[in-house]
Amino acid sequence: TVTIAGTLAAALHTAYRARNATQRAIVAARTTGLVTQTMARDLESALQPNGILASEFTGEVDSLAFYTTAPEPGATTPADIKRVEYELVPGTGGRMDLVRRVNANLLNTVDEELDDEPICRGVSVLELSYYDGESWTDSWYSTALDNTLPLAVRATIELLPAGESARVLRSDQFIQLRCANENPAATEEGQ
Repeated sequence: TVTIAGTLAAALHTAYRARNATQRAIVAARTTGLVTQTMARDLESALQPNGILASEFTGEVDSLAFYTTAPEPGATTPADIKRVEYELVPGTGGRMDLVRRVNANLLNTVDEELDDEPICRGVSVLELSYYDGESWTDSWYSTALDNTLPLAVRATIELLPAGESARVLRSDQFIQLRCANENPAATEEGQ
């Protein structure tokens, strides 16, 4: 009976550890899914950077700022134009947090500090790249590119869940921008 009890205890311990590891992986997968879903909602409604209330689209490897009409999560009414920023900032325990900042008051003449809305904690990697119709690039400055939007944005996010034995979870999302025009240079070369 001692052998059976020991075997059962070992099996239960193994099952408990496996359940905990699975739950951590599911939470991390849901987190990256929600993050990329939020980014996709904002980017799919990005506005051409050529208006008074819709200015530049600026993207780098680990940050992004643009104007959009995407509704806020849970909103039931159409959205107004707002400026949205995504950026990695230092978090707790030496880890990084991905934050979203929203400026919905574009007519304000005084620059105000925007609140950081953490949308993901424990990010080890955020890599953004921008597609112009021919190739991917690590940055996008619409003011230097005839006020055009990229055709698509690739967002790669890696999370390092808490715990020493935790696996890095990687998520790649390709987001097409609805208001983007084809790259003028690519169109001219193809004629």
